[in-house]
Amino acid sequence: METNRDAIEHIFDEDNATNVEEQRQLQDSDVRVGECAPTISNASGSGGPRSIVWPEFLVIPASEFEDGMKRATCKHCESKTFIADSRYGTSNMKKHLEKCTAYQAAKAVKAGSGEVARFDPKVYRELVAKAIIRHGYSFSWVEHKGNRDIHAYLNNQVVTITRNTAKTDCLKLHAHLKKKLKDTLLSLPGRISFTCDLWTSCQTEGYMCLTAHYVDSNWKLNSKVLNFRHLEPPHTGAVLCEIVYELL
Repeated sequence: METNRDAIEHIFDEDNATNVEEQRQLQDSDVRVGECAPTISNASGSGGPRSIVWPEFLVIPASEFEDGMKRATCKHCESKTFIADSRYGTSNMKKHLEKCTAYQAAKAVKAGSGEVARFDPKVYRELVAKAIIRHGYSFSWVEHKGNRDIHAYLNNQVVTITRNTAKTDCLKLHAHLKKKLKDTLLSLPGRISFTCDLWTSCQTEGYMCLTAHYVDSNWKLNSKVLNFRHLEPPHTGAVLCEIVYELL
């Protein structure tokens, strides 16, 4: 009987070892075949092999979130945010990169196989609009000869745009993001909290910022700026109430 029991336990030990090895292979499947696993730790700090998606995402420190969890946003389009913890996997990040037009274009350019990226004027103009908004460039920046020469050198299919076109693209992008935010707020399962921040500049000019705070369906706390405007005096409670309702 002892001999049979030892044999059965040996079989179970082999099965467990096989299951552990299969799980390890699944975890390592994110590393490309033929490449060495990076020695730097992954987002969760476990020190294991990094997935190939991490270089394409910008990790945001956990201190910026109340739940104490790090998050990552796509470096190419900045339109999606994911929890940056290996325990949650990277499947959603991979799916996003498969659909991200900006990433696919950059990937094609970097490819050493001679693959040529298909130039998309729509994506190009959207990236220009995002650059203007993010860095505060003037609309005339798109008409600067040096800037046009750089873009023409990178891709000879680039059709340069004027400052009026750049302004229109920025307004279209704003309208698109505004509609997206409205749809998000409309589909929320819970309530929305608003905060109204006021301050005075060094020129003694008053300003107001209206921010919406809400918890989405993934139990993630979000804060979105709804309005930012110059505020004429007086700054009484009744006046502020009217302005907030006007902005909403």
